[in-house]
Amino acid sequence: MTADASGIVLAGGRSVRFGGDKLSAVIDGRALLDRAVDPLAEICREVIVVVAPGDRSRMKRWSTRLASIRVVQETEAYRGPLAGLATGLEATAFSLVLVVGGDMPMLVRGVLELLLGSLATSDATAAVLGSGDRVEPLPMALRRNAALTAARLTLGHGDRSLLALLDGVRVATVPEHAWRALDPDGATLLDVDVPADLPAGRSAGRPAQREFRR
Repeated sequence: MTADASGIVLAGGRSVRFGGDKLSAVIDGRALLDRAVDPLAEICREVIVVVAPGDRSRMKRWSTRLASIRVVQETEAYRGPLAGLATGLEATAFSLVLVVGGDMPMLVRGVLELLLGSLATSDATAAVLGSGDRVEPLPMALRRNAALTAARLTLGHGDRSLLALLDGVRVATVPEHAWRALDPDGATLLDVDVPADLPAGRSAGRPAQREFRR
């Protein structure tokens, strides 16, 4: 079932530690970015892919995909994930928003739907996943207008991190036991920073040999 919500994929980073364009790295025949976009496209009525200025290759590629997927460019390059989020929020059409990183290839749809539902049934501005004694900034669900206002204020104070945004808004935390019932390995939390982070053994149909909890 498609929700009246927007999805945002943050895809404007440098990939410095990866040593190349990590979002084009392939797992089981699909690029990392595809694996981040596709679950959102199944859940949300639109998906906004936020890229760095001048990223023509990604803009051309996604212009041939579903009409519900749009690519927007940040106004300045490499200002951090919060600036990319603000750009995405400005482009969204719906009040509820799901946000993921373009380097998150193992997202579990049920966990994303749980985040969205947790936000919709609360008065919070953001919903995030609990993990041990902390919360994870991605994936997260947001109320568009309140989150955009908070993002602009946070950026104005010189803070560029998603955690800084969360520090300034009311947050609903999904307990770890609740979301791990849908994703026992914690695969949803995997983000790829270096080639060694890529899940091993997947193309051969074998279970992954690593625990995905960060």
